[in-house]
Amino acid sequence: ELENVFDNSGIGATIAHIRGANAVAITGAVTSFPNVPLGLTDAQIIPARN
Repeated sequence: ELENVFDNSGIGATIAHIRGANAVAITGAVTSFPNVPLGLTDAQIIPARN
């Protein structure tokens, strides 16, 4: 997936795809620290507090 970043013909769709993938990855990474709110440019991901 990441190699597509360098393909200018599909850069728009690739950026959107990577943003979605990063949101999932970041959300998963933060589950260990559920009290830390994370602000992203295109979306607000606030992990649930346990």
